[in-house]
Amino acid sequence: MRLGALLAGLPETTSAMSVNRLCSSGLEATSVVISKILSGVIDIGVGGGVENMSLYDMSTMIDPSMLSDSIFDHEQARNCLLGMGLTSENVAE
Repeated sequence: MRLGALLAGLPETTSAMSVNRLCSSGLEATSVVISKILSGVIDIGVGGGVENMSLYDMSTMIDPSMLSDSIFDHEQARNCLLGMGLTSENVAE
């Protein structure tokens, strides 16, 4: 993040931080900036994110045999295993 801030022309006295949520990082970064402005911690800020979920098949990244059976017995926990594409469709709906 520091490198990006400097290359963007921000002075070295500017603080910078990264938010990595894999999904909605830009929304979270913007939310952090807004919260800090509203609470009086900062006067101005920039929030943004970089994500590329299309490079990773998140469905095959988890080996179900390595997960506790209790996850599959709990509906809400089991729903956390949905791929981000389906999750975003559900949120949009």
